[in-house]
Amino acid sequence: MPENHTAYNRIFVTGMFRSGTSVTARALSAHPRLLVVGDPYVYFFKGYRNFLYERAGISEWNPDEPMSDHFLDPHHEVLQEIAAADFSEPIPLSIANKIKSDIVEWKTSQHPRLCERISQVSGETFAAFYDSLIQALHDAYPDPKVEQLGTKACWSEEFIPALARAFPEMRFVILIRDLRAVVASQNSRSGEGAGKRPLLFYIRQWRKSVAFAMSLAKSDLAGRLLVMRYEDLIEDSDTWLTRLCDHLQVDADAAVLDPAQYSDGNETWRPNSSYEAVGGIYRSSRDRWRSVLTPREIAMIDTLAGPELRALEYPTEKPGAVLDFLADAPEPAYEELAAWVRECSAGDYLEDPTRFFAEIAKERLREDLLQRLQPIPSDIAPRMFTNERHGKRLRHHAAPATPVTAFERATKDRIRRELLDGPSPRPNTGSRRTQ
Repeated sequence: MPENHTAYNRIFVTGMFRSGTSVTARALSAHPRLLVVGDPYVYFFKGYRNFLYERAGISEWNPDEPMSDHFLDPHHEVLQEIAAADFSEPIPLSIANKIKSDIVEWKTSQHPRLCERISQVSGETFAAFYDSLIQALHDAYPDPKVEQLGTKACWSEEFIPALARAFPEMRFVILIRDLRAVVASQNSRSGEGAGKRPLLFYIRQWRKSVAFAMSLAKSDLAGRLLVMRYEDLIEDSDTWLTRLCDHLQVDADAAVLDPAQYSDGNETWRPNSSYEAVGGIYRSSRDRWRSVLTPREIAMIDTLAGPELRALEYPTEKPGAVLDFLADAPEPAYEELAAWVRECSAGDYLEDPTRFFAEIAKERLREDLLQRLQPIPSDIAPRMFTNERHGKRLRHHAAPATPVTAFERATKDRIRRELLDGPSPRPNTGSRRTQ
């Protein structure tokens, strides 16, 4: 590989967790000219976000929080900076050191050879630092045949424009999966990575992923981005894997089309399924969510994520009235949550009924805006739908309005006023550690 490895068409695979990003990375790495390493560098993106928080003088934030779901985030100005970024800022030593220490702390068991080289990573700017991280991949897994290097990192879709500006040859892949299958898959996991997440956490993170996938696919990055539905991949894997190779401008090598050739370290790869260990790319888990999720869980997902599900041609059941969720929310008990969720702010509302009512009222306000005939206010649309155009697209897939209680209406109106007057500060989450 030439010293100027920046010129190589690097690869970035992202999407919601449990959406096929792992099998996609393994399939690409089976190609003799490609290497895509799974999940080593999400901490780079957290580090850049933290840098922007510090630069903005924001004091109430947790540097180890998951990425924002972009739904009424009180620090929307930081999300706007990420959208316009190119990683050209000098990287502070404290940020660089934390990125490297987090990679070593959390990824040594998964990528021991890579983590042995992380101390050598350097760079004056964030872009140069990321460039050095990619060089570390090449050094850890040397292969003279490999021409394109890349990574996959879940829930990092908002950084695609910045990566595209910093690295003009980079190409991108976003995986989308039926949200109900994502929830069922994660809730059925055992062992490492097990533990539930709040339903609102799933819903809002998934909506963000869909918003970026749909919006970027219609942007000037469309030629550098491939959006794939997991269901299409497993139903017609040869066609979609061939399309994936075409997107990366390489031949569809036979190894990419043969899951028996996929590897995980020195072992033959086995699917990352929550249900069963079988070989190959298989279809049996596609509709398993129907027997895993409760009717109320399905109704809540179909109601709050219904416009996105229908926009992606996932059929929905008859949506339930959101007001019903106030009386008997189908959320997991706080004690059932994954340990890292309990250590961040994602599940805090489950311990406070007043906060939960407020979160549901925000969802009713979103539903109301999608069902109105009037334009969505331009100052609210980016904070609720990621961007104004995406909100307009979702209106074509909104369900009929559901009844609203007087309490809900009052809470929703209060939240609307707060949005128009400015965001309320988020409670200090401390410095709790999360992966």
